[in-house]
Amino acid sequence: MKRCLLIAIISFVSIATTLAADKVRVSIVKQYTQDSEFILPEKVVEKKMSCLIMANPKYIFTQQLAKVAHNIQEESFDHKVYVVSLKYAGAGISINIEGKDVLDSVDTKFYGDLMIDRGHFLLLENEDNKDLLKTFFKKDRSHNAIFQRAYEMVDTIIAPEPTIYQATYDERQRKINVKTHVVDGIDKLKPHEPSITPTVATKNENDSDAFDIDVELFEE
Repeated sequence: MKRCLLIAIISFVSIATTLAADKVRVSIVKQYTQDSEFILPEKVVEKKMSCLIMANPKYIFTQQLAKVAHNIQEESFDHKVYVVSLKYAGAGISINIEGKDVLDSVDTKFYGDLMIDRGHFLLLENEDNKDLLKTFFKKDRSHNAIFQRAYEMVDTIIAPEPTIYQATYDERQRKINVKTHVVDGIDKLKPHEPSITPTVATKNENDSDAFDIDVELFEE
């Protein structure tokens, strides 16, 4: 009897904890034209994951990574959601950040959502970087992120300019060496050169991959 009661209490606490978790909802907008063959899906397209926090605020790597993420989301108008790939590379850590529509690939596995100001940085998880992620980040069980698809009918589909950041964190020198830094098509390493051409088509009536991002944050 006592064992059943204990199990019931544990189950109740678990459910209560889940329900008490604050949800951060992020709307990712996909544009389509009236004359296209695009059909609105019957089911809601969404992706859920845990929010992340720094495992230790004293780690130099995460301090510098947070500064990079802050600058990217401050400068970019086309993106508020980014895919982040981190992995050990020799005596350092490779960093790849790219503004993406994360709902275009629903099967991609993410460790969680690291919120920096109004930007959402989704950390990719795989067999090669599990230990790295667990060392520098931990899941915030009190907050969950829900990325949800929204649709907007427009006269002309406007594709976002690319935002790409590639660098390596040197663990010996404790600094980030930047290789690529493009924000909304503008090369920040070569600011006086022409903007980089987007890799996606700017207009195609049958192509629904072009998107804009509208982020709305609120707690339930």
